[in-house]
Amino acid sequence: MRLLPFVLLAACAPENDTSGEVEPTGGTYSIQSTLLENGCASWGTSFNDSYDGASVEISFPDEATARFHWVNVQDCSRIGNAVDCRTDEPLLLDDYAPDSDARIMYEDQTLLTWDTPTQATGSSSIDLSCEGSQCETISAINEESYPCAIEMSWEIALEE
Repeated sequence: MRLLPFVLLAACAPENDTSGEVEPTGGTYSIQSTLLENGCASWGTSFNDSYDGASVEISFPDEATARFHWVNVQDCSRIGNAVDCRTDEPLLLDDYAPDSDARIMYEDQTLLTWDTPTQATGSSSIDLSCEGSQCETISAINEESYPCAIEMSWEIALEE
């Protein structure tokens, strides 16, 4: 009979407690990337090469924000140990002026989940587009057509 009160207490206990979620650590992270999809010919390889082995500083100013300290600082959405970092609008990648009015623009999204306080895994996708009347010429020079997309997997680790 003494087992019954214990069973009743166990049945009334709260569901899985999520307070044990990993708390990411701010600092400089090294990036290991692998090209998954390359719809941008040579751009895909060069984007992946530019990230693989590179570093990014990431800080966590509050529980809802992750801050990526790229060339331009970017505030990103954070829920617990998961970060969704995306551009709000297309940004300039290459401007072919004054020889051409073509401009290569990019939008990106990086999704990361911290498995430990100092390591995360996820993906990064980049969409390229071209603006201007001479995009066809630039497409021929770059041997690709716009718009195009690149997808990479990422593993990041806090540098020591």
